[in-house]
Amino acid sequence: MARRRRRKSWNVSPRLLVVGVLILILLGLGVNGIISSARSSNSYETLVNQSFGLQANSIISAQKIQGQQLGALLVNAPSMTRSELTQQLNALLLTTDQSQKNAQRAASPSPSGGAGSAFASVVSDRAQGVTLIEQGIAGLLGLNGPSGTPTSVALLSATQSSADLKQAAGLLSSAQRALPAIRSSLVHAPGKVLLHRSPFVIDPSLLTNSSMDQLVSSLSTSSTLTVTQQLSLSTVSLTPTPLPVVGATNTITLPPAHSLTVTLVVTNNGNVGENPVVATAELSPAGVGLSQRVKVSSSVGAGGVVSLVLPVLRLTPGTTVTLVVTLNPAPGQQDRTGLTRSFTVVVAPASSPPKG
Repeated sequence: MARRRRRKSWNVSPRLLVVGVLILILLGLGVNGIISSARSSNSYETLVNQSFGLQANSIISAQKIQGQQLGALLVNAPSMTRSELTQQLNALLLTTDQSQKNAQRAASPSPSGGAGSAFASVVSDRAQGVTLIEQGIAGLLGLNGPSGTPTSVALLSATQSSADLKQAAGLLSSAQRALPAIRSSLVHAPGKVLLHRSPFVIDPSLLTNSSMDQLVSSLSTSSTLTVTQQLSLSTVSLTPTPLPVVGATNTITLPPAHSLTVTLVVTNNGNVGENPVVATAELSPAGVGLSQRVKVSSSVGAGGVVSLVLPVLRLTPGTTVTLVVTLNPAPGQQDRTGLTRSFTVVVAPASSPPKG
């Protein structure tokens, strides 16, 4: 009789079964968590990119207008008046600086691939380019700065002005070349953000070295932007105060004194600031003795007035000296009359003590 084969029995402990089920559940939760986290991270990056795209496109729209204004200025500047050119340059400084600040804010939180910082760098280079253009033109012509107050900065030479403009052109051109890569990186990133095209100066021929040299030449010879340099010596005053004397206006009598301070009031009748404004005073004895010479320098804005106090000169009571005060003319000044004043200075002798 055939023997019955006995089946092997698997006795699984209920406790082990529960543990196994728990492990499976935990594994499932872990996988779901990873998937959910990945989906959440991707969603966040999409939101960041899309938010950046909205802000960047708003900045690009503003920069399109700024670029059009800059292009028109580079073409029309030689035919503008000084006030028109000053106003337009200062307006561009303010608006491009604001765009730069907006781009820096838009870069945080950072969009994919560092696009935010790259875009902020482009906008910053454009703002810096406009600043250099303003410096080159305003420095050449002595125009007022952004605050509207007359500048007292020394004028730039044509060579210096051209160098500023060429550096600006290089910044603007390199910024333009950097934009396509930024646009491409964002359109392939989560959210598929499409940045608008952002030409700043539409005509690239305006940014060549030869164009900048020509612009400086045209500005320098413009009849509407003519630079007028005219300093005048308005008043000369002395300390101690001279004694009232009837007679020659060029002869001054001082009380017994051992020192003399000369103060000048200088008026800038030109349309550009002057720096430096230099004045000298020379004191020469009537007879034998050494001359003294002192100098002072300052600056003055267009249409402004400045007071210059020269270093102290030594006097000897009971002597007569010649005082010559000279104001140096501005570099381009044609009329140089009245810039030198000469005085004969009689210093009263020290009084003798009364005899008892």
